[in-house]
Amino acid sequence: MALAVASFAASAASNPGDRVYTADQNTNTVSVIDPNTNALLGQIKLGNQRPDVLSPIYKGEINIHGLGFSPDHRTLVVIANGSNSVTFIDTATNKVSYWADPRFVAKRPGGDGPPDNFYRAMANGSMKQVVNTLHDDSEAARDIAGLNALVSWHFWYFGDQSPPLPTDLVHLTHSGQGHSLHRRRRADDVAVLQHWLDHWPMGRNGAPVDAWRPRVFVTRRA
Repeated sequence: MALAVASFAASAASNPGDRVYTADQNTNTVSVIDPNTNALLGQIKLGNQRPDVLSPIYKGEINIHGLGFSPDHRTLVVIANGSNSVTFIDTATNKVSYWADPRFVAKRPGGDGPPDNFYRAMANGSMKQVVNTLHDDSEAARDIAGLNALVSWHFWYFGDQSPPLPTDLVHLTHSGQGHSLHRRRRADDVAVLQHWLDHWPMGRNGAPVDAWRPRVFVTRRA
């Protein structure tokens, strides 16, 4: 198990806001602990628990082993010696940095595949679009005109592994991107949908349908 301590002041005693990070090779998680109370604040999941990593299609980290900080303590570096990878975690949010997360390489602006559309918060409060090959400035009025953003850890994503909906839920669907609330929504729709979703694990169950995938070339030696 690896240990890292994030302190905002050089002192032997712990201070409010200090955090202790520990790496666990068995669960492939990083635990976040408050040293003032010794309370476990949560775990950052980077992979599956052993032995649920022995699959040719497994994409998580294996053997979360080493921890280290950037000089300003704003970034935690996590080494996985089983998957031979480095993960960067933002210590302000304890979330994996999008720009360093290997899961999103194919969708980052500047890559070879269809990119995600991002806006960066500027010092004056405005939002500036990250330049990419698919979206332009004309979309900003639509993209950032809303007052709220939906963020959730309680979700199911199927992508290219999407199962067919039961007939009693088909009326909730619509064509195209986005979402829609059907005017004829039934009173038991939420309960029926939840019961159906409970058949699959929460989170990501498949890859994006239009995700770029590297081509594999097979050659024969003479």
